[in-house]
Amino acid sequence: MDRTEIYIQLIMEQPMILLPAVLFIFAFFVIPTDKRLFMTLLILVPWLTFARSPGLGLISAVAKISSGGAFLLIAYSALTQPGPKREVPFAAWLFVIVACMGMFYVFSVA
Repeated sequence: MDRTEIYIQLIMEQPMILLPAVLFIFAFFVIPTDKRLFMTLLILVPWLTFARSPGLGLISAVAKISSGGAFLLIAYSALTQPGPKREVPFAAWLFVIVACMGMFYVFSVA
């Protein structure tokens, strides 16, 4: 059984495990926009450390499942950060384009 299937099965059996992650998302939207990026980066470091610690059991599983959402919250807080924004050079967007093309290579593997 794949690890992802194990984590999904664990969450289906005990949906209350995701309650801390849901509470964090609600707290995220209460934080003022000028402080969101700092707070999400502050929370992300220990959260990813929990995900890499298999001895923590359920906390590790929840951290692994919700780490993708944490990265999305960081992206959202960076987009809504008030103030001037830097322009992203085209060379940086090439990494995103190549990563999207890479998904099609993975899907085509037999």
